[in-house]
Amino acid sequence: MLEIIAMITMLVDHVGLVFFPNEEWLRIIGRIAFPIYAFFLVRGYQKTRNLKSYTFRLFIIALVAQLPYTYLFKFYQFNVVFTLLVALAALIILDRIKNKRKAYLWVGLLIILTTVIPFDYGSYGVILAIIYRYLNMMIGLILHAALNVLAVYGLQWMDAQLYSVIGTGLLSFYHVMPKVKFNRLFYRSFYPAHIVVLLLIYQFLH
Repeated sequence: MLEIIAMITMLVDHVGLVFFPNEEWLRIIGRIAFPIYAFFLVRGYQKTRNLKSYTFRLFIIALVAQLPYTYLFKFYQFNVVFTLLVALAALIILDRIKNKRKAYLWVGLLIILTTVIPFDYGSYGVILAIIYRYLNMMIGLILHAALNVLAVYGLQWMDAQLYSVIGTGLLSFYHVMPKVKFNRLFYRSFYPAHIVVLLLIYQFLH
């Protein structure tokens, strides 16, 4: 169920961004998506039987999406799947490097990297994935709210970002939500596919 919510809210967000930029309520709905995707990145990392294959799939999705992402949104930055890849690298480092001081140093460098180099959600996305991996959801909700305050009032992100804590709130019900079976290929390909479709519609209308 959460996967469907993530896809729908992301679609609403991008439709609002491209076709209805003055309708802030669409962007507010869209803020729900990223926390859910970050959570499922962590779940995927924990449950995958083949980490190399999992990482490669993410890389292909990010690569395929990058060009249409840039054309559609006019954002000259790495798309959000690249951000999730960096977050995945941070999780691997924290779990596999036994020298924790060295591990924290490398993760700190990744956070700086996603701050200096333009990534969609940037270091915010990496930190949120780390929160989901190592902290319970109640503490995660508090820290996510703190991240939002920093992003909105410190980094001048749009006010709608404050509503993204709804996504973390929904994650608290993950184990009691009904499980909906659907094609995994559809879920994996939805990000680049919906961007391409929106780009084609935009080009047709203009």
